Amino acid sequence: MVTRTPGFLAGLRGVLDGIRFVAAHPRLWTWIALPVATNAAIFLGLAALGWQAAHALQADLATASWGWFDALRAFLAPVIGVALLLVSVLAAFLATLLLSGVVNAPFHDILSERVQRLVEGRAEDGRPWSALLPDAWAALRAALSLALLQAALLAPLFLLSFTAVGAPLFAAAGFLFTGFGLADVTLARWRLDAPARRRWARRRAGLLTGLGAPVSLLPPLAPFGVVGATLLCVRIAAEEASVSRADREAAS
Repeated sequence: MVTRTPGFLAGLRGVLDGIRFVAAHPRLWTWIALPVATNAAIFLGLAALGWQAAHALQADLATASWGWFDALRAFLAPVIGVALLLVSVLAAFLATLLLSGVVNAPFHDILSERVQRLVEGRAEDGRPWSALLPDAWAALRAALSLALLQAALLAPLFLLSFTAVGAPLFAAAGFLFTGFGLADVTLARWRLDAPARRRWARRRAGLLTGLGAPVSLLPPLAPFGVVGATLLCVRIAAEEASVSRADREAAS
């Protein structure tokens, strides 16, 4: 018996499901507010730094000698200035996605656990205080490992994103890695090793791409994406367990 793998649209709905789930369980807002504020602060800070750098480069372009091409200054300088501003904003988005998963890893870990306990009808506060630090460290290591892999693979695609062919590839890869990062919170909490988590992601690339798209475009949505990813992971695990039991019963 084979289960149907949810695809891109199911991933898109995952973020909306996360928002609805939080709205239905107000106590989760404690673990939503801090990551949302952190993500917003990271993006605004990086965007401000990039904006200042772009303006400084634009001013240098306006005053520097262009030699033989000085006649083109009036046309090219504003175009290059706009391009620099767009690059700075895009870089801020990418850096926010890379950094926020690491910075917020301990909070996302607790948020994911509480969501799963609510889904399964268990008590919310089931984790002993003695486990908080080791679990936070494990979550931080998993997030950092994924962030390094993401940076290594997306860096060359970022350079290609200014071409007609590279732009959609960079966007799709960014969506996929963002979705993987959201689901990886739950997978790492279940203590799956890194190769097993990557295999899980490869089998569900469409789902993770849809899940990561809204968060890539609006990074402060990341905690709601963690909630939605947790709901999806729990649902998929339950379906796979049900199929496995049915297969064992059929075989016996």
